[in-house]
Amino acid sequence: MNERNQLNFYGFYNPYSQELDGSSVLQAQTSETILMRTAKKDDDINRSWFNSIWYKHVFNNIPGHELILETNWHRLRADNSTTYANPETGYFVQTTMQPLNRSFHIKLDYNLPVKESAILNAGIQSRFKKLRDNNLESYRYNQEIFAGYGIISYRKSDLEINLGLRVELNIFQNHIKAKSYQSFMLPNASIKYAITTTKSLGLNYRSSLTYPHYFQLNPSQITEDPYTTFIGSPDIHPENIKNLNLEYSNRFENHFFSAQLYLRHISEAIHLLMYSEDGTLLIAKNQNLGDIYQLGVQFSGALSLGKAGLYPYLKVFNARSTPNTMAMKHNIEKRHQMTMESGFGIYRHL
Repeated sequence: MNERNQLNFYGFYNPYSQELDGSSVLQAQTSETILMRTAKKDDDINRSWFNSIWYKHVFNNIPGHELILETNWHRLRADNSTTYANPETGYFVQTTMQPLNRSFHIKLDYNLPVKESAILNAGIQSRFKKLRDNNLESYRYNQEIFAGYGIISYRKSDLEINLGLRVELNIFQNHIKAKSYQSFMLPNASIKYAITTTKSLGLNYRSSLTYPHYFQLNPSQITEDPYTTFIGSPDIHPENIKNLNLEYSNRFENHFFSAQLYLRHISEAIHLLMYSEDGTLLIAKNQNLGDIYQLGVQFSGALSLGKAGLYPYLKVFNARSTPNTMAMKHNIEKRHQMTMESGFGIYRHL
């Protein structure tokens, strides 16, 4: 538009399919060995629409003093089915899902330079979501999220400080329960000190939410094999995640190294609960199963080798889980163990 006003529109229509046809072999050991072979066929039709509008206004040509409005909407319609069949034995099982999902998101950001070394950021945000399944007429899930947040950032010389707070209200309703309300206070803070131009030390605290996705909420039954059925749970609550870490980083030539000591707490942790109602059929269901605590160290880096490079990663931590009432009803006990994660990535410039 001009130097002080920018407008951007983006959108797409994406028809896609994720079909995995083939054969399935199941071996079960009871009083005798049972071997079952079935042919697997997927019919998968998905149609996704997405549109976004982004607008930015700069006040008085002052860098950093700006207002940003962003809005987007998404629609997914699908007709998916999976069939397991064996004509010789007469075995035939078909599961069908016909999701119809709609979501709308709007966000307004305001940035104000307070002084030469400080910036104030404040904003409001809303998300609206409707989830349906045309194959399960009774299923209804509506969600409204309203949030307000503010961040003050200070940067001068070798010191950087950020303090923020997000207040979030989650309103959701499904075909089983009336409207439910959840409110969250999510503080965030970080302080970073530059020891030299290539070395820094930082202390960070962050709290956030992870909301369940469509397939975790949809109560339609999905049969994986003759003994296992997956079922969604429409009354799952979001996970509340708190992270505290002390991080040291060092950059030398084209390489980078980072080491951190961290503490992580996940409340209302969402995991797959597996149980049997009749002693033969396994039911797998996503549920909030309690709290998870992690205390450990993490090492990561980037090693440049000319046109190629490596991204190594190692995490060693002490994990402890505390089951809630539902988990204990299914004989899930407290667990405490040392755990390790590792991995690496490779890249090459052409």
